[in-house]
Amino acid sequence: MRNVASYINERKRRMDYVEIIHKWQHTVECWQ
Repeated sequence: MRNVASYINERKRRMDYVEIIHKWQHTVECWQ
């Protein structure tokens, strides 16, 4: 059961990371 919780947390963290990168890329595109 703990494996499932850690797996979900890992996916959630990865999604947050992808979202941050996506926003950053969008900001860079606006600057250019």
